[in-house]
Amino acid sequence: MALATFERVKPLLLAHEGGYSGDRHDPGNWSSGKAGVGRLIGTNYGIAAPTLIANRSGHVEADDMKNLTRDEAIRIYKAQYWDTVRGDDLPMGVDYCIYDYSVNSGPGRASKELQRVVGAIADGVIGPATVKAVATCGKSSSEIIDEICDRRLAFMKRLRVWRRYKNGWSRRVSDVRMKSKQFVMDYPVTDYDSEEIVPVPKAKPEDKSGWKAWKTPDAITKGLGAFSGLGAILSGTGPIQWAFAIAFVIAALVGAYLAVQHFKDSD
Repeated sequence: MALATFERVKPLLLAHEGGYSGDRHDPGNWSSGKAGVGRLIGTNYGIAAPTLIANRSGHVEADDMKNLTRDEAIRIYKAQYWDTVRGDDLPMGVDYCIYDYSVNSGPGRASKELQRVVGAIADGVIGPATVKAVATCGKSSSEIIDEICDRRLAFMKRLRVWRRYKNGWSRRVSDVRMKSKQFVMDYPVTDYDSEEIVPVPKAKPEDKSGWKAWKTPDAITKGLGAFSGLGAILSGTGPIQWAFAIAFVIAALVGAYLAVQHFKDSD
């Protein structure tokens, strides 16, 4: 599962979004979310005008957008996008891929694309069923990322403003695809229990006592085998047998100690 990826992807998203933009052709720069309708407020750090208006629950002007701080933008990213698409519950790489898509085109669309790719109900809301579908759909994280990026680019090409923004959008999707797959390689999902959404933590060190390690079947078997060997040696008489017996006891104790350490570390 994702390992606090949000902190890792913050600079990546900020690099894509950049600073303030007042492009009149960008629908996200207008208070209504439609180009030419309402007030031209602009976008800053990727936070669109309607998004800032909704988060501040009040009137927002262009100067408010220009003065938007990086910290406030990150708080909005986390609450409205990362948490909405369940970034913490998705596999590494898939989380970043969907997160960037959601910031660029809305959480609803990004969520539906993920659901279509993994065979979940495409209702635009990522919940436990979608998270489980990601794990059980039979597709690797890299395959999911490729399909999502392909669908994302296809959606962009259908937009009326594609020709104006195609170079920047194409570079962005390509970069997200590459970096998402890099996350997969750095943090592969190798032991995912599809029946349990939240990974089960390992036993605490204090729970793995030497006594509990000794109580495992393998440890008991090894211990009994050692003592039976000692009995065979002591069945003889003479100093040679006793010398062998002493050496055997020392070796058995060392072996027992190593066995305990092995069972303590194996979990």
